[in-house]
Amino acid sequence: MSVPLAGDHGPTCRAAPQFAAPYQTNRRSAFIIISIALLIVVAGFAFSGVLFVRYAGKFTRMDRSHESLSQEGAPGDVLHTVYTNPAYGVTLTLPGAWVPSKHPTPYLCHLVAFTRFNAVLEADFPVLTPSVDSDASLVAKRYEMNQGWTLKGEESTSVSGFPAHVLHLTTSRGADVDLMMVKKWPIIYALSVAGPSADSEHWKMVRDALAQSISLK
Repeated sequence: MSVPLAGDHGPTCRAAPQFAAPYQTNRRSAFIIISIALLIVVAGFAFSGVLFVRYAGKFTRMDRSHESLSQEGAPGDVLHTVYTNPAYGVTLTLPGAWVPSKHPTPYLCHLVAFTRFNAVLEADFPVLTPSVDSDASLVAKRYEMNQGWTLKGEESTSVSGFPAHVLHLTTSRGADVDLMMVKKWPIIYALSVAGPSADSEHWKMVRDALAQSISLK
């Protein structure tokens, strides 16, 4: 049996460095967070793709099997024209007598009235667009850059409880366009009414009724 010499305290035990465990824990946490983030991104793209395919098919081949157009009031004094399409849950009500355009249309409906007024109701599905205001801003820039229109006013509102945005545009060619966009995510319902700038009487009728013209279910 050996006896320790004076000053010899026996074997020395050295503890492992303590920084290794926290470093490994942090790496593991970072890996988990990154994995979850990637899963969320992939799921988001997959969900958007499913929505795109679904709505692209639905709005590319318009279902007109149950649409209807009626006029309310006396034959010589029509108060309102009502277009309804249950397949898309939308009803359009415009003041006065409107009739379908004689030209084929890819939109939900295209109506004409007062000789030179056109009303077009269409649907779009910018799936990843965050808000109707962003959509409206893009549309306004498109009108200004590609078609020479000038934005003379805009306002935010709501339609059937859904966020909406109204654009008022004009052009030097003597025409105005009022465009109301309603966001029922992921669908944008857009009503555009175009007519002569100088026809203040009919424009007043249209603009007074614009906020109540679309009803969504």
